[in-house]
Amino acid sequence: MEAEQSGLPVKPDGEHYRRVVPSPLPMKLLDHEMRALKLMTDAGCVVICAGGGGIPVVQDDATGKLVGVEAVIDKDRSAAMIGADLKADGLLILTDVAAVATDYKKPQQKFIRSVSPRKLESLMSHFPDGSMGPKCASAIDFVQRSGGWAAIGSLKEANEIVAGSAGTRIENREGHEDFIEYYEEDPETFPNAA
Repeated sequence: MEAEQSGLPVKPDGEHYRRVVPSPLPMKLLDHEMRALKLMTDAGCVVICAGGGGIPVVQDDATGKLVGVEAVIDKDRSAAMIGADLKADGLLILTDVAAVATDYKKPQQKFIRSVSPRKLESLMSHFPDGSMGPKCASAIDFVQRSGGWAAIGSLKEANEIVAGSAGTRIENREGHEDFIEYYEEDPETFPNAA
C-alpha cells in the first residue's frame, strides 16, 4: 500500500507485492571489467559472470562520473553480450528445466534438441517473458553475434549439455538456416534431469 500511495510501480508476486523497475538491454561492460575478463580468459580461466545481470550505471553528462540507476539488467542478456564481446565459442545458460520446449506443460509439449537461431526466433511466442523468453533471445543474440553455439538446459546436466547430449543447442549449420530437431522422449524423465 505504501508503494502504491507513493506512486511507485508494483506487481503481485505470490501473496506479496514487489516493486518493479525498467529492464533495459545491457549496452556494454565497463572497460576495466572487460579488460579483466579478457585477461582471465586469455589465461585459460573459465569465467562465470553476469550473475544477477550486473549493476546498471549511466554516465552523468555534467560530471562524466558513473551513477547507478533504478533498473535491473537481465543476467542472460548480460552473459550473451559479454560472451560475444569476448569472442567466446559457446554460451551455456543453465536453468531448472531439462531443455527448451514448445507448448511447455501442455499435452502437445515438445522438447527441442537443436535449433537454428532463425527457427528459434520464429517460435518466440512459445517462450514467456520472465521465464524462457529472455534465455532464448539471449541464445539467439549470442549465436548471431559470435558465430558460436549456445545451449540451454538443467544445471544438473551442465557437462552433458556442453557435450551436446542434453539440453537445447542453438547453432548455425551451413546450408540449414531454418532447422529444428526434437527429442523423441521427454528429457525431463532422463536420469540426471531437473
